[in-house]
Amino acid sequence: MRDKKYFPTLTVIYLNYLIHGIALIILAQNITYLKEQMGTDNSGVMFVVSGLGIGKLVTQYVAGILSDKFGRRPFMFLSILSYIIFFAGILISPNIYVGFFFSFICGFGNTCLDSGGTPALMEILNKMMGTASILTKLFIAAGQFVLPLVIGVVVARQMYYGTSFLLCIGVLIVLGVCLIRVPFVSVNETECEYSETEKYTDIYKPEGNMKIEGIALIIIGYTSTATFHTIINWITIYAREVAKLSETTAQSLMSFYSTGAVIAVAVTALLVQKLVKSVRMLIIYPVLATAAMTVLMVCPTEMVCRTMAFAIGCFAGGGVLQLAAAAIVEFFPEKKGTVTGMVFTASGVAMFLGPIITGFVSKISVSYVLVYDIAVTLLGILLAIVVNIRYNQVFSKRTER
Repeated sequence: MRDKKYFPTLTVIYLNYLIHGIALIILAQNITYLKEQMGTDNSGVMFVVSGLGIGKLVTQYVAGILSDKFGRRPFMFLSILSYIIFFAGILISPNIYVGFFFSFICGFGNTCLDSGGTPALMEILNKMMGTASILTKLFIAAGQFVLPLVIGVVVARQMYYGTSFLLCIGVLIVLGVCLIRVPFVSVNETECEYSETEKYTDIYKPEGNMKIEGIALIIIGYTSTATFHTIINWITIYAREVAKLSETTAQSLMSFYSTGAVIAVAVTALLVQKLVKSVRMLIIYPVLATAAMTVLMVCPTEMVCRTMAFAIGCFAGGGVLQLAAAAIVEFFPEKKGTVTGMVFTASGVAMFLGPIITGFVSKISVSYVLVYDIAVTLLGILLAIVVNIRYNQVFSKRTER
């Protein structure tokens, strides 16, 4: 960490990611109330939810470029404002089309958070960029853990369903006020230390090749997202239709997945800080995720489903996307906002194409959904090998202080 004066900045950014985690699931968690409010059904609410992905996809790349040009603070302000509009707007949405608009605004807010927050974290925690990025996943998971507890209290006390929305707005207003004063590292300030564990000479700068490792890491943004996004959408259906588990047991698999993801994020943060370079995890985790999905496909018993759901949560939901963002910044440190924007744009593409492709192949057999997921993950492994080879080549030029 550059200086203790940046600790309040870290707190503001990571708490924004916690609120983002809540925003991702708050519509689904309140689907009963929203169906009545908007006069729709489950598919209608899911249409509203899709606005978030579209909002992220169409704005991510440009936002990354502008973040490098104008700095991180303006985009953090835009993110907070967008989330406030989203939480307030959903509560007054009379139909799914208005709701979709506010969900789109939320997607734009996510774009601003990724374009401003992630590069800012890496610039502050410049000696442990992998850890800085992976911790965003931890706070997202924390938000998704907290929200159901809050909603449980709201329901138990028969309070207004929008209470959780209003609480988020209150937190965001406080964070916005704090954001006015907290310091940020200048985007023009260069740093010669690019790795979590090694120091380089002042004159050394990595010579990354966008046509090789740059494109590979961008595509990994797609593959890493597709791996976990497919599982969270299909594991319950797979358990019910292929493994022939009861509805209750099939639904419980998401709890095993989530538990694995939370544990993995914490472990990954420690590993990339002290023991393993973040770029190496781009190979390790997908290999283990592929193995777990293969076991699940070959032997879909109840015990295997539970165990592999936990394992896939660890290795697919453990923050590979964030590690890819950290890796591409190591190769192209002077374009942090731009390159992370490219990775997260590819992630947004996966959220659209994945459901379309898996929906098609599921008409043949739900088991083919896992075939798709394994194939995508294997592609990610091959690309990660290329990235690691280039990492060894590029950073072999550095010298110890």
